[in-house]
Amino acid sequence: MPFPFAHIVVGLPVEGPFDYALPQHLQEKVAVGQRVRVPFHGAQRVGFVVGLADKSAVQNLKLVLAVLEDQPSLAEAVLRLTKKMSEYCGCSWGEAIETSLPRALRKPKIVELSLSNVKNTAAASKPETVLFHDPSRRERWKYFQERIQETKVQEQGAIILVPEASMIDEGVAQFKKVMPATAVIFDKKIKPQEEWQQWKMVKEGKVAFVIGTRSAVFAPVANLGLIIVFEEDNSAYKQEQSPFYHVRDVARMRAEIEKCSLLFISTTPSAEIWHELSNGIIKKVSCVPEDLSSMQLVDLSNYNPAKTSVISFPLRNLMEKSLAGKERIVLLLNRKGFSTVTRCNQCGQALTCPRCNVNLTYLYSKKKMVCRMCHYTTAVPKICPQCKSPYLRALGTGIEKLESEAARIFPMARIARFDQESSAAPNNADILIATQAVFRILDGYRADVVAILDFDAQLNRVDFRSAQKAFASLIFLRYAAKKKLVVQTYQTNSYLIEAAKNSNFDLFYEQEIKLREELQLPPFKHLIAVGLRGREEQTVLEQAQALYERLQADGALYEASDPQPDHLAKLRDQYRFTIMLKTTAVAETFVQVKAILKDFKRKKSTIITVNLDP
Repeated sequence: MPFPFAHIVVGLPVEGPFDYALPQHLQEKVAVGQRVRVPFHGAQRVGFVVGLADKSAVQNLKLVLAVLEDQPSLAEAVLRLTKKMSEYCGCSWGEAIETSLPRALRKPKIVELSLSNVKNTAAASKPETVLFHDPSRRERWKYFQERIQETKVQEQGAIILVPEASMIDEGVAQFKKVMPATAVIFDKKIKPQEEWQQWKMVKEGKVAFVIGTRSAVFAPVANLGLIIVFEEDNSAYKQEQSPFYHVRDVARMRAEIEKCSLLFISTTPSAEIWHELSNGIIKKVSCVPEDLSSMQLVDLSNYNPAKTSVISFPLRNLMEKSLAGKERIVLLLNRKGFSTVTRCNQCGQALTCPRCNVNLTYLYSKKKMVCRMCHYTTAVPKICPQCKSPYLRALGTGIEKLESEAARIFPMARIARFDQESSAAPNNADILIATQAVFRILDGYRADVVAILDFDAQLNRVDFRSAQKAFASLIFLRYAAKKKLVVQTYQTNSYLIEAAKNSNFDLFYEQEIKLREELQLPPFKHLIAVGLRGREEQTVLEQAQALYERLQADGALYEASDPQPDHLAKLRDQYRFTIMLKTTAVAETFVQVKAILKDFKRKKSTIITVNLDP
């Protein structure tokens, strides 16, 4: 029976669905899940049909202009997933749908799909959620291959998610060792046309296995039997723009909707996942650790790096012995450039980015000052912009300065640098000086000695997950180093350092989860960051205060904190303030927050976002 009306959502931060009338000639052609072209706010946009009806309560409806595909690109399971995602992440249904599709389908152009060969089969085994805990990273691929083979035997497909594009090639190679079938690669870095062809192959049932980064969680695998998430604690799995979803959450939702198994393969799982182990929600499979290097602590309270060197005397002695034995050394310092602050000796003024109000980093190799946030670049000034004094002093140590220091101390050593812009590791270096970008190559590089020169910088971040991330880096580096990991720190008695030194995961997670519970942080309560930003600081602050008062007045479901400057108070000429909400009822809180924002008299110059568990 043809329907004269359609419920449609669009990929904008507006709540729908919206009713549209279907012209007579389209009523037989339109189905739920199809893309259509519709007029919306004076422009023609892609609309997604989420329902059909024989009547509407709205008068004088606009007409659907065209159908953009002969068969629905959105399966019923995808509509359910995106609806649930919109409720949980606080975005609109249309935004969630658009995020799930390749870029080619976000444009109002006609496409052809052939879904006649797609067959749905029932799951052959009971779905389960498993954590494969592999601290040494030695057994993961074997276990991965076993689970992929099981999925193939059951005539089902799988989605394999990795946090970084650099892991895709390894994933494909390991997949091909046990599977003659083709695996499609999903990664946002590929061109839109290639992305569309890959997506189409999967949608039409020609390929059942997908390997990719964050967006691959939405791959349209028809008979989905398994979702694998490597290193689910990696921050790359969190999208930092609307909709602010986390792959871990979306994978859970999809596994529940499509009745498939979910496998987390991790070195250091998130505290949220570990907490669920104790509650029996997740089954754990563990490997016996092996090839574990020793860990040496250097108490920096016994040294003064500002007066001597960031390379402490114990580390220097160890490096001398290692170099004599022809061993490889990696020095880890997560600061690019030569110096981190350039300050006038006369008036004390530091050189800052005019767009972000953060200190400019001096790059000796390029003779430039650079902003680490927006990449603003300027020449090194000869005089102070404030008082015109010619006495400017470079302070702080980046990897360029560390390279110079290492060359002075060890003049016969071959020294190289590695940062985010480096493409490959210099295999002929005796000493590799690197930022955390080196993590992506250390598995293959395998240095004899690895040293973290400023471990406390990882702990002092404005992030409640800083301890988790710091612990993860220690565990990773203990296995990446063949012989020894050296940690320079003022916090030698920290529980996470003790846990990492003894490979005691239970100790770390017990303390971390206890602390999270005391502070009512995830997984015990969720955080919703309501962010406001704009070019006029006073205007944004006034808007933030007014919105806080509204949220505070209606806050039965949550606790609201008053507006605070963001940890990056100014970024790319935008002043930023955040109102933080704590709640145990995420979906219900978002309903209330959306209602408040809908009635809130927001100035056009102010942008408001909501971010779950930032």
